[in-house]
Amino acid sequence: MVVTVKDYKRIRQMHLTGISQREIAKQLHISRRTVKKYCEGCAVPWERKVPEREPSVLTEEAVNFIKSCIAEDENEHLKKQTHTAKRIYDRLVDEKGFTGGESTVRRKVREIKARLPEVYIPLEFSPGEAVRRLGRGNRLSSWRESYSEYILCQTLLKLCPDCLCIQTPE
Repeated sequence: MVVTVKDYKRIRQMHLTGISQREIAKQLHISRRTVKKYCEGCAVPWERKVPEREPSVLTEEAVNFIKSCIAEDENEHLKKQTHTAKRIYDRLVDEKGFTGGESTVRRKVREIKARLPEVYIPLEFSPGEAVRRLGRGNRLSSWRESYSEYILCQTLLKLCPDCLCIQTPE
């Protein structure tokens, strides 16, 4: 429950009239600790507590280690044996003596991977270029080779039947 300014005012008024903190908590359905905090005047509901520690426990060394693990995976071009966030966390603990949480590492890995550039696939082709990219010669090499290439060529044929000479399989 969020204590509003109105609730704060009621707590202070009740306290000044001599009602006990326990009774105030019962009547307003607020935690006794919260009532105590507002009765003592240590805090007010409209002021936020400033965090006393650094927001991230990841040092520059840890971030560089995470980046190197991700770069290593990219350079090896392996599909299945890549570093997971869990594996990176385990290596950080073992090799660098990292004392932070696994969720912190997971969040940073997700953030770094999201920054990687996306692959650019051109969606527009000049009249003969689509055939050269997708097939061999003037027609697709095989029906079984790629169904998606066939669908793309069919779509291109519908858009511009004069531009391409593709022999479609029967």
